Amino acid sequence: ANLRVDYVFYIWNCDFPDMHVDEEKTTKGGLHFIRCKHDGGSEQVVSACLSDVYEWMHDRPSGSSFNDDEPREESSFAKAIRSPGIANLNEKIKLKFTVWSSCGYGYGGWRSYSGPPKKEFDSSFSTIEEANERAEYVFYSKNPWDLHGEDRLTPDTDTTTGKGCRYLEVHPDGSYIWTVSVTKSGAFEYFDM
Repeated sequence: ANLRVDYVFYIWNCDFPDMHVDEEKTTKGGLHFIRCKHDGGSEQVVSACLSDVYEWMHDRPSGSSFNDDEPREESSFAKAIRSPGIANLNEKIKLKFTVWSSCGYGYGGWRSYSGPPKKEFDSSFSTIEEANERAEYVFYSKNPWDLHGEDRLTPDTDTTTGKGCRYLEVHPDGSYIWTVSVTKSGAFEYFDM
């Protein structure tokens, strides 16, 4: 697989004399990753990953609403969801499902744009149900505007992905995009590469 990454990257780019490698590394799984940032802001990435990781990386919101009910009060979440234990917060040794968040500007044409905001690790859980509940808690309770109670956020998107992971997002006019979601921990390693 690593030889194929090199082959694809260099063969695709042989017609571009100014092409150079901006980042080259080996992932935790020993697989090759190459990135080139072109003049003008676009970039090309070629990498290898495990097949099941690839499927999770492309797991997208399904479009069906997750929950039509009103958001829960913060105190209604179990203590283990509000204040996860040490094992849940260990970013180096993750449990099966990772809860992540991102906050930043999207491409609007009037700000400089350096790509989507980085996805930050929040916690990990053994079950998708616990991770989904934590994602809901983080979205409402740890939002960048510190809105709580009656002022709490109303998500633009509150859905699940094809694999059942919660996906919440809000984009107030002229402000950040705040996203919280869940993915399989093995796939999270490949986000923001």
